[in-house]
Amino acid sequence: MKTRNTLITVMASSILVSLAIFAGLWFISGGLSEKGKKGITVTGSAQVETTADTAVWNIYINTQLPTISAAVTKVDADTKVLTEYLISQGILGSEITTYGVSTSTAFEVANGTQTSNIIGYVANNTLRIRTKEVQKIKTATQNIGQVLQTGISASSGSPEYFISNLAILRPKVIEEAVADAKARATAMVAAIGGTVGEPISGSSGSVQVNPPDSVESEYGSYDTSTIEKSVRAVVSVTFKVN
Repeated sequence: MKTRNTLITVMASSILVSLAIFAGLWFISGGLSEKGKKGITVTGSAQVETTADTAVWNIYINTQLPTISAAVTKVDADTKVLTEYLISQGILGSEITTYGVSTSTAFEVANGTQTSNIIGYVANNTLRIRTKEVQKIKTATQNIGQVLQTGISASSGSPEYFISNLAILRPKVIEEAVADAKARATAMVAAIGGTVGEPISGSSGSVQVNPPDSVESEYGSYDTSTIEKSVRAVVSVTFKVN
């Protein structure tokens, strides 16, 4: 009787194991089947090289002198000298915007606290240059140190370079990124004996504008420090698999 009970127990265990294996295979098969229905999702990327066609450059003029009239006179004179320098570099007067002189009172600071004692007056002005002659801006920024060394009270910011045809380049680079995604999907599916069908869905991140040879991957970047630029797009596309 004991042997019979043992045999029944072994048979029952075998049946349970078989059922478990069958259920597992059925689950895996169902998962693969469902995956096949969804297709294959592939990331594609592309980039096009371009050149900035607009430059923006700010020059900040400021000084502090004992009287308002002296401070304003100094800033006006420095503004004139800098404007003449820019024009000598091939920049048009119409491309230079002068914001106008503003003044403020300078107070003495003692032990980290501002006092009521007036020590002078500050005058400021800003020149903003916006031009299509990006190479002339580049040259002007490289040579402006010679002018500032003459006693001009000013500081120069770095020029910013922009591309005006991004709206035209954006769909082009996205189209190329989608083609790259399809090529990758085709290679992957062909390796297992299948073929790629129609696209099911797709998404694209923000188009990036980077310096040449950049490896940046942050979506939405727009570099303005270089004239030469690389416009890059990354997409994710899901294709049917036959």
